[in-house]
Amino acid sequence: MSTELTIKEQVQKMRDYYETGATQSYEFRLNALKSFRRALKKYEEEFVKAHIVDYNKCEFEAYLYELLCTYADIDEAIKSLKKWMKPQTYTVPLGVMPAKGVRYRDPFGVVLIVSPFNFVGNLTFIPMVGAIAGGNCMAITPSNYTPTVSAVVKKIVNEAFPPEYAQVFLGGHDVKSALFDCYFDFSMYTGGTVVSKLLVKAQAEHATTVLTELGGKSPCYVHKDCDLTETCNGINWAKWANGGMICVNVDYILVDEEIHDKFLKALIENIKKYQYDAQGNLRSNFVRQPSIKQFNQVMAHYDEDKVVFGGKYDESKLLIEPTILDNVELTDKCMQSEIFGPILPIITVKNKEEAVETIHKVGHIYNAPDGAKPLAFYVYTKDKKVADYMLAHVQSGGACVNSSIFHFLGQPFNGTQFSGSGDGYHGHKSFIVFTHGRTVTRYERLTPVHKAMQWLFWQRPLSDRIIDTVCFKWKLPIDRLAYFALHSHNATEVD
Repeated sequence: MSTELTIKEQVQKMRDYYETGATQSYEFRLNALKSFRRALKKYEEEFVKAHIVDYNKCEFEAYLYELLCTYADIDEAIKSLKKWMKPQTYTVPLGVMPAKGVRYRDPFGVVLIVSPFNFVGNLTFIPMVGAIAGGNCMAITPSNYTPTVSAVVKKIVNEAFPPEYAQVFLGGHDVKSALFDCYFDFSMYTGGTVVSKLLVKAQAEHATTVLTELGGKSPCYVHKDCDLTETCNGINWAKWANGGMICVNVDYILVDEEIHDKFLKALIENIKKYQYDAQGNLRSNFVRQPSIKQFNQVMAHYDEDKVVFGGKYDESKLLIEPTILDNVELTDKCMQSEIFGPILPIITVKNKEEAVETIHKVGHIYNAPDGAKPLAFYVYTKDKKVADYMLAHVQSGGACVNSSIFHFLGQPFNGTQFSGSGDGYHGHKSFIVFTHGRTVTRYERLTPVHKAMQWLFWQRPLSDRIIDTVCFKWKLPIDRLAYFALHSHNATEVD
């Protein structure tokens, strides 16, 4: 008979460990963060080189986007953990005095972290920092489309932590399905909407929270007054990084018709300058798709009749070159779903008003009558009023003006509705995400006033007569006192 534990039994062992209270102390959390950092450092070269195997990602991109961002969050957590964990006191409402109000941040318990194939390290490790700082145990499942990188992730976690505290579950649909059926106190999922719905539905059976970071068709509006050089630098750096596999990527461009031709020419020149050599060969470390499934999903958006630059692809190498599609219409296949690869559609608009209208139409194409708000939105313009107009009329998870993707780096990051949920993570926000805010009202003693209030609250017939007389017959403005008696004026989270 096999003695191997099922996934549900392994998760239960984590719950048993959590309930001992071992993960709650400052010392435990601090040591866990330091252990995590040491393990990352030990395997960082192996981790970086694994990206070459899985999708030809260059060492620079792997180290910068996956590891440096993680080190930054770990070091911030180590430095600030004591302050984050310190209960915050506040002044209680007048009607509750002389109590002491205290706001604690409690761990959820056993949490699930699900990460996608595009940034296996970043989107696994940074949520882990929040979970560790928050005092939770962690079940982690990275993408099965990047087996080499995911295996190193498991090696790092095994090096840093015992399995009853943190454990990586490798595998495809069967493994994820088994995990989704387990009870978790909190789950964080980064990826596509299809799998997201499965997790949310499964965890709804337990009435537990799932934070999602999804994606969508993130638009970029290029106004006629933009700086063409800076605009093309910003768009091209963001679009082709990681082979176009970035959830906050520029999915399509809306360009003012007055500058369409100049913009297209400048965009193509910029691509040739930074992505190709003097002989016109694509740089050797351009990131390829990690599997045939992803390759086919990206190529489903390809339209040879619309190609104005690039368009070459090699299925045997899972490689798609930077490709620009022009004169795109909303009915084209490239506008029916998120591209998540190196294909960039361009739509010409007459003005900012038409750009907003088009973005809203794309949202309804992507999510039918419900509509969809994108994960990211980018505006390139020198006019502050134009930028403010676009930001006011297009809602998104995050946004940048005259840059792309930078809002993701070291700042609170989140989606909205169809593109995600929650109030953002990274840094202190990750600690907030992986903890529950608990309000505690502490009395050293009850005063005669509070004893009288309790007595009054118990005497319902008498209480009714008092309300009827004071409020309805005498018409005294008791409502004017509510704000002063029942409102706490500084019971807020402290960053």
